[in-house]
Amino acid sequence: TRALLDSVAHPSWGVTLSEVARAISRGSRLPEFVDDLASDAARFGNALASRRVGFVVQQILGPAEARPFLPLRGRSNAIVPLVPTATSADGPIDSTWRLRVNVDVEMLLDGLGAE
Repeated sequence: TRALLDSVAHPSWGVTLSEVARAISRGSRLPEFVDDLASDAARFGNALASRRVGFVVQQILGPAEARPFLPLRGRSNAIVPLVPTATSADGPIDSTWRLRVNVDVEMLLDGLGAE
């Protein structure tokens, strides 16, 4: 879980959000995975990473599973890009996570249903 958070917090390390989504999907097969990820996110203390991970968890597993990430979003109301390295800065705003969804979510999650 810490590696996932590091990957989201440091996009320049070359791990794509699609790869993070795939890891979350696979990890969610373990009963405590999402709770462990949220606990590690709280200790990690990076609100932007928590917002992005919470968004991905919600897309894959639903709002109930993403709920532990809500208190970790931080105080800032600034809207930030879901994928800071994406070529587009445009996209709809997700007000729950305070993210601009600047990538195609279907492409981001492509193939997760087949795993």
